Amino acid sequence: DQNGDMLYASFNVSEISEGKLWRSERREAIIQDAADEGKLFTWGSNESCQLGHGDSLLSPVPSLVQAAAAVSVSSVAMGSTFMVFASVGGEIFTVGSGQHGELGLQSIVSVERPSMVKGLRSKVYQVVAGESHVLALAEGNHVYAWGCGAWGALGLGSDADTGVPVIISNLEGRGITKIAAGSNHSAAVTGNGELYTWGCGLHGRLGHGSQSESSFPQFVESLRGKPVNFVKCGSMHTMVALVDGSLFMCGSSARGQLGFGDRLCRETLTSQFLDGSGVMDGACGDSISVAVTYSGVVYLWGDPSSDRMDFIRPVKLSCLPTPSVIIGLHAVSNEAFAILDNGECYRFSVDDVLQAQRKGESLSYMHSIRGSAMICGRHGNFAMIGSLQRGLSQAALSRSRMLDPFRDVCQVSDPVDPVERGNLPEMPLEEILETVDNADSAKVLSPSKPGEGQLMTWGKGQGGRLGHGIIYFESEKSILRPAKVLAFSKVSIVSVSLGESASAAISDTGTCFVWGNNAFGMLGLGPQCEGQHIVVPQAVSLLQHHAVVEVSMGFTHMLCLHDTGTVWASGSNMFGQLGVKDGATKHSSPVKLNLNFKVQQVCAGGFHSMLLSDNQVFTFGKGWRGQLGLGDHLSLSATAQTQLIPRKIEGINPIIKLFAGEENSSAIDEDGNVLFWGENSKYQLGLGDNANPQEPV
Repeated sequence: DQNGDMLYASFNVSEISEGKLWRSERREAIIQDAADEGKLFTWGSNESCQLGHGDSLLSPVPSLVQAAAAVSVSSVAMGSTFMVFASVGGEIFTVGSGQHGELGLQSIVSVERPSMVKGLRSKVYQVVAGESHVLALAEGNHVYAWGCGAWGALGLGSDADTGVPVIISNLEGRGITKIAAGSNHSAAVTGNGELYTWGCGLHGRLGHGSQSESSFPQFVESLRGKPVNFVKCGSMHTMVALVDGSLFMCGSSARGQLGFGDRLCRETLTSQFLDGSGVMDGACGDSISVAVTYSGVVYLWGDPSSDRMDFIRPVKLSCLPTPSVIIGLHAVSNEAFAILDNGECYRFSVDDVLQAQRKGESLSYMHSIRGSAMICGRHGNFAMIGSLQRGLSQAALSRSRMLDPFRDVCQVSDPVDPVERGNLPEMPLEEILETVDNADSAKVLSPSKPGEGQLMTWGKGQGGRLGHGIIYFESEKSILRPAKVLAFSKVSIVSVSLGESASAAISDTGTCFVWGNNAFGMLGLGPQCEGQHIVVPQAVSLLQHHAVVEVSMGFTHMLCLHDTGTVWASGSNMFGQLGVKDGATKHSSPVKLNLNFKVQQVCAGGFHSMLLSDNQVFTFGKGWRGQLGLGDHLSLSATAQTQLIPRKIEGINPIIKLFAGEENSSAIDEDGNVLFWGENSKYQLGLGDNANPQEPV
């Protein structure tokens, strides 16, 4: 239609059928390949040790569950305080805590490391979990249940809990092929497409035409003769897709999660129309629903905010790329995850979509979890199955989840014994030089094999800026030829930034590492490290709640860009170069800039800074040479003509890339033109004279 929305009549039926077959086959092939070598990663708050790392420490980025490293994980689910996963071999493991038998370990209520669940008579190939109950689908089409029996969620005929797996007898002989679990209700689909639901019936989530609970699986009569493809359960609502692609919803719509344009519950499954090509996959969260059609379009509906009406009907997402195949949709609380066939994963909320689509922007994929095949989560804890075939790097497999990734190597505070120093190899090693000579920059930027993404530095070593402090007497030595930074032997680096006396790097998992002269606390390591020479690369722990996608070093300050589009700054603020107008002359811990826009690039000059957002340039900091590009620098306020908060440069074409020198700046616009402004006393801007342009030229 005139709004760009596809109508049913615009589809060619034969093309739809071919597209369904191709997309379905490719999706299933990718998922199967990933499961064959599936590695389990978890991250989140971890209050109940449910992440499986053997402790209750916060894990800010996806980290390999070492206890499961020896098995290929095919399925995983998160409960409120526990995690359950199945191996390709059909074993079941649980970890975390549960007072209702959720772990399936009889009377055991808490384990810090994954423990095998006993008592299943056949191999399991799918697990799902509600708040406090678990379902497992095993060979022979058997369905096992255990955990909290409240509301009859286990389907065993009562509200009693059970701490060991029990077969749901009412489903025996029905040929169950798919299962799903909401907070307190459950569902199953047979091989011939019959749908059974049970558990809590409030708001009509079971689809039986009432709000009564059911402690036994009951056939959903309204779909008799209509074969079901899949069923997904949210906290209080249910989504069902038929084999013909039709979509049905029931349950609570207090937040518009049923998508019918109102907030009324539906006690029977009610048809929901998207674009006519049919629904391939979907997911339900607490207050949202998301689905992808066979035409490759993703729709989102439901809104945690009760006073908005934007998403009480399905909204087509134009802010996602149009890939060949979306292999998975997942909803956690009030956020959705879309996994593409190239291994990229997009995480978005209703607010993210509203902002992006109103500005005509695209969502950014999550750099820290590339290579994912499946994601699940609950209450701030997440699990992912990753695959090397889908882009998972060796560095992600080998990196430590601790905030200090170098705890097992010698630090400058613990120097190498003089007797041992004579046995250390001379730098640089011959094999390192061979690697440099044969380096393929394209591979370094997308590491996926052992040894890729290794960082090498050389030059003046004063202040530890080269990062060779693992070998104590090399910490500030100048290096004449490229030498590998040994601290990164198990970390894959994808980006670096060099300041005057300090350095920074980003790993392929989005961790920011810093080293060198920490004057004014510019490295963001906190006040305890201010003014020190950091001779071994250190992770900036205060930035690890999100993946860092770019870092830029100035003379005495640092800018970092998160994958959320937010900017963090640390170091000297003498000239306002941090963009934080709080009166402080420095910040030794990263501070978040208060911006009303998302940033695409950060760029730190000597004592000034630049941001790129929606192809517009914002500058701040010292401007007395015209490096801010704001026109007459004498009009700027404060010491030495400074701009204390980001200010947009007006009157220039859309910009695609920024660069900053000590007291000058440059940019490339969308037409390929190079613009310069700022200090030009040595004719370095190539403009034919030595005047300092105050605006981009």
